[in-house]
Amino acid sequence: MSDHLPEIVALCGSMRFFPQMLEVAAEQTARGRIVVPPFKTVAPDEQGSLLKQRLDELHRHKIDMAGHVLVVTDETGYIGESTRNEIEYAEATGKTVSVLTRARHQQPLAVLLTTARMLLVAAAELGEAAVPPAEIPEQFTTAKQAYADALVMAEMSVGYAAALVDEHAPVEVRA
Repeated sequence: MSDHLPEIVALCGSMRFFPQMLEVAAEQTARGRIVVPPFKTVAPDEQGSLLKQRLDELHRHKIDMAGHVLVVTDETGYIGESTRNEIEYAEATGKTVSVLTRARHQQPLAVLLTTARMLLVAAAELGEAAVPPAEIPEQFTTAKQAYADALVMAEMSVGYAAALVDEHAPVEVRA
């Protein structure tokens, strides 16, 4: 094992570009770099919350660890306030900042619906495999029911979307 650590890169950008961030992360990993992206979004009405403050601080620590910061955006070049703050922080701490543009992908709705259904089935199977229903303590049956209800609602939403839109229509993939 080498004593030399690979370069660490921090990804920044709006979470609406998360699919593009995953592409960039895969590219950077294939180049032998360690990638530290953001993973959590905060709802617009919670932008001033303690959670948002903690997430921003955590991401600054990721920037501190990195030797390079990659800002991911799409062809519009959108960079929001949080990302601008991260760029300013990175530059103030002497990090090199690069902006990478990745196009949003269009997929037929049928592909997205099939993927959504597969994920719902996998989630249900994982939930059942993790703890067999007979072994779930009584105090957790409410949580189990909430989980089951969420899966049913998600499946209904996928079915509703399929009924509204031509399944061959191209759909922009957004986070």
